[in-house]
Amino acid sequence: MGQEDEAHAELIATIKNDHVTMKNWYNGHPTATHLHSRYGKEYPSFWRDVVNWDGWKEARRAYLTFTERGSGGTSSSSSQQQQQQQQPRRKRKSRWASSSDDAPAPAVAPPPPGTATATPPQPAKRERKSRWSRGRDDTPTTTTPSSTYAPRAATSSSVLPKPTAETGILSLLPGVPAGMTQSQLTLLSSLQTRLRKVNEKLSNLEQDAARVDALPRGHPSRSPSPPPVYGADGIRKNTRAVRWRERYANERQDVLEKIMDLNPALRPPGFVKRKRSQKIYVPVKEHPTYNFIGLIIGPRGKTQKEMEAKTGCKIAIR
Repeated sequence: MGQEDEAHAELIATIKNDHVTMKNWYNGHPTATHLHSRYGKEYPSFWRDVVNWDGWKEARRAYLTFTERGSGGTSSSSSQQQQQQQQPRRKRKSRWASSSDDAPAPAVAPPPPGTATATPPQPAKRERKSRWSRGRDDTPTTTTPSSTYAPRAATSSSVLPKPTAETGILSLLPGVPAGMTQSQLTLLSSLQTRLRKVNEKLSNLEQDAARVDALPRGHPSRSPSPPPVYGADGIRKNTRAVRWRERYANERQDVLEKIMDLNPALRPPGFVKRKRSQKIYVPVKEHPTYNFIGLIIGPRGKTQKEMEAKTGCKIAIR
């Protein structure tokens, strides 16, 4: 069934493509008159009618024979092609050429024999203009050695201050307060070095954790691991990489907070100080007769507010 459908589809496509040309040939060309007595003088008007027409196969065969042999106008068309080939091909006009370039050159009569001919002067060859030389001045300029190699005068803005023994090299860095002491500068330098090391450990954390996990148990470079903790999805939550990332992230947070305490003007983008909390249990069971709540709160909460102002933290009693 598939091959029959394909053949029928191909037949329909052939009939549709050649319907107009075959209709004109059948109705008007003398080579198709022998088919008029058997299948009628008129070719079907629509290609759908050709599908059920009995004379399609024979008319198609005669039409193919007619196209292979060629019509009567073949000789005239071949002669026209020969004439076109003999005529010189006209040069295509360029849209960048001027009107003077397309004008034919005037005919010059050859000089008589024995006369000397003077060669006309050749026009100077025009150099091609580069698109990179737009806006440049090609005129050469003369410079004197004194102006070329004149020493540059030193200004007050170009002279850099020298680091002193009290401030060190950190005083030249932008953003460092000018009123810091030598001990504060030393502490700031050590914190920056520590922060750089922590960032390097965080960047290579996965490789270092995999290297340590590959070591055999009992190796001095491999620390003992805590009991495994698994989540609801069955994945371990306290792997070596997870524990190291948490430890280094907390250390980095502590270093950044200390640097911000030394330099309040420094505010890294997206950095927020952590809120630290600590629980202090009140020994109510050991001293049931002592009024701890009233002592902490004070009259109208005065004691609690004073302690919050001194410590900078919020006190909540639960």
